[in-house]
Amino acid sequence: MERFSAQHLEELFGWMRPHGPLALAVSGGGDSTALMHLCARWRETSGKPVPALHVLSVDHGLHAESAAVARRVCAQARELGLPCAVLRWEGEKPHTGIEEAARAARHALLAEWCAAHDAALVMAHTLDDQAETLLMRLARGAGLDGLTAMAHEAMVPGFAPPVALLRPLLGVSRQTLRTWLQEQNIDWHEDPANADKRFERVRLRNAWPQLAALGLTPEKLALSARRLQRAKAACAHYTGEAWGRHARWHDLGWLELPIEALRNLPEEIALRLLACAAAKARGLAQAGRDMAGLERLLRWLRETDAPRARTLAGVHFERHGETLLAGREPGRIGPPVELSPPATEIIWDDRLRLRFSALHAPVRIMALAQASQEIAPAADMPTRPPRAPAFAWRAQPAVLADDALIALPLTGWQAADAPFVTMRAAWLTPQSCQASANTSPMKGSSR
Repeated sequence: MERFSAQHLEELFGWMRPHGPLALAVSGGGDSTALMHLCARWRETSGKPVPALHVLSVDHGLHAESAAVARRVCAQARELGLPCAVLRWEGEKPHTGIEEAARAARHALLAEWCAAHDAALVMAHTLDDQAETLLMRLARGAGLDGLTAMAHEAMVPGFAPPVALLRPLLGVSRQTLRTWLQEQNIDWHEDPANADKRFERVRLRNAWPQLAALGLTPEKLALSARRLQRAKAACAHYTGEAWGRHARWHDLGWLELPIEALRNLPEEIALRLLACAAAKARGLAQAGRDMAGLERLLRWLRETDAPRARTLAGVHFERHGETLLAGREPGRIGPPVELSPPATEIIWDDRLRLRFSALHAPVRIMALAQASQEIAPAADMPTRPPRAPAFAWRAQPAVLADDALIALPLTGWQAADAPFVTMRAAWLTPQSCQASANTSPMKGSSR
């Protein structure tokens, strides 16, 4: 039987059509080289239109060959009739945690290109990668979501605006891809890091013979990950229902959840509600989950004599009677950022997209808590509404120009001499929130 027939290619890649232009992340290694060649063949053999294909190769600068490898990738891409761009990781590299730092830098470079070109990011993760990811997360005590490993379709984590992340080869083994490349006389580059035992994934790969002897083969582990994904989908469904019933979001930047519901719901669903609340308050496109921290938070809520407030990962949680309030922790917001013409839009604190029309002078944006330390409030600036918690009021963005407070975008207030005509603030919606919370805008808020 022909390996990777036209029908097989359609099964592997056809589901990606609705995502529009596809950016293939190609490092030059065997998996990503196979992805590039198989996608090019899919375009040639498919009887249906195929989205535009682009090749992206990251020159991370971690070894002497990286630039040459990226150039070879682009040379192969051009032979296949595919446009190619080399993305470079500039600046000083860390001395520790290099694997994680390189992965984060690579994802950021790829996602930024995709966002600028309205493309989905396609990566060559294989069945073996899936199994290795499950084992590494198992070693860290991961819960259900961690053990589902990687999904065929997701979003680039922690990146805004959202960029689709597609993995069409999760059901294909690494050896199958390399065998096909050899049959086609296609060369690839072996990254020296693939033999470096300092890296956890390399040590795990070296242990596969012993694991397979115990029945823990990549195929069986990947099958477990797929089956766990069904359980994850069920939990997400019921979490979404509970979120829609119980969560109440206020456009000034805080969330309310009834503590009784968090006490009475199944523990897994309650933990997921808290994770969603943290993500909504923090504003990340996909917030990471500190499971141990969430478990401590739930225990705190179930203790009747516990302290009134606590924090987790930059989010402030506060008990107000039988209601839990959650919002951004004011003291964890980063330094001021500047927006200068001709730019008119900025994503602030990973939570808000701020747009200014006809901006004609630079402005600085910072948390109101920080602004209040630098300048006196404007005479006509609105005061905190009685219902709004102090932490949420202090965590909202404040706009300054020439060391004067000129706008509070979430309230709709702006000074008469503000260097713009109008402004708008829109909350970024985290991927982990499965349903939109009931929304209660404060009077005068701008959405």
